[in-house]
This record gives sequence, C-alpha cells and structure tokens, in this order.
Amino acid sequence: LWELRRGVWTRHDQVMGFPSKRVNSLLELPGTEARSVILAGTSTAGVLVLRGPKWEVLPGSYHRWVWRLRWDPAVADRLWIATAKGVALWDLKGPWAARTACPAAASFEVSDVAWTLDSGGQRVTWLSLWGKGLARDEGDHLSFQGPETGLRSSNLTCLTAGPGPEGSETLWAASYNRGFYWRDRTGHWRETEFQPGTHSRAVY
Repeated sequence: LWELRRGVWTRHDQVMGFPSKRVNSLLELPGTEARSVILAGTSTAGVLVLRGPKWEVLPGSYHRWVWRLRWDPAVADRLWIATAKGVALWDLKGPWAARTACPAAASFEVSDVAWTLDSGGQRVTWLSLWGKGLARDEGDHLSFQGPETGLRSSNLTCLTAGPGPEGSETLWAASYNRGFYWRDRTGHWRETEFQPGTHSRAVY
C-alpha cells in the first residue's frame, strides 16, 4: 500500500505495521480530526484500520481474505465485508469486531455486495459469488440468477446500483470474462455490447 502526501510517496509495509502485501479494497471514513480513518481489505490479514499513525486489525469471526469493502447506504457507519467465505458486518458505533451476515452465503466466495429496491420499495441485497454468478439474499436462503435470466458469466468481479439505459435505477454487474451486465425492468440481464477494437472483456 502506497500513500501520496505532499508530493511524496510513502510505502506502508510490515515495518510500518501493515501486515499484508496485497490490498483488494480501500475505503475512507471522514473523521473529525485532521487525519481521516482509512480501511483496507487485504488478502491475508482481513480488514486493517488506520486510526492516526497506526494500523490495527479488525477482529471478528470473518475470513481474512477480503475482496470488497462497502458502506451501507441505508445504515450509517455500517461496513459490509465481502470475503472468500461469506459476508461480515461491522457497525462502527458498536463493538470493535466484525460479525457474520447473510448466513446462507457463508460457504461461498463473495466478491461484492450491492443493494436495490424492488417494485414494492423493499431493499434487496445482492451478492456476487465467484464461480456461482449472482444471488439475492432471501434471509434463510439464496436465490440465484443464472443463464436463464440472461446472466451468462459465473465469475462476477463487482456490483453497483445506478442509472440504467432505461432511465431508472438498476443493478450493474461486472464480470471477469464477458464485460458487464445491467438488469432491465423485467428482471432480465442485458449484456453490454463492446465496440470493435475492444481488447479485453475483463472488468474490475
């Protein structure tokens, strides 16, 4: 991990208390002090939190290979942690530890998490599962979105909710091998067409 400060790059390594050589996700929590709180999702040490000059490992019952960190858009100061085995939550105003979320996804490698609203205004939690495609969290089980819905890639790298080609809010899914998809109003997935000359369909 490298930090640019006043035009000078500084490396955060084991000497500085940063115990991992690979960072998969970074987030900033704006603080009231001069220095903000930085969170790093790593491949060997879980979530690392920089508060002041020192990195601290976030404890808790979650897998230490972290793919993605996401702030919950509906719950203030709630962090979602997508890992190689399931999903965890950390409420910044609660105990200094992460806890398991989405029990039905505990055995899956989760690369990302995102949220949309259904036709009734209820929030839907989506999980991208490496090798298994996309799933909707139903509480006690997962409902999968596969080729029959138009989603032809099982290796999804990231998710995001945002405006779609139909003019309304929708879910976008990026893949390792087929570019990216968006979900239309009927619930069918549309694969984005690439322009001639595009050299790669891998989207991160």
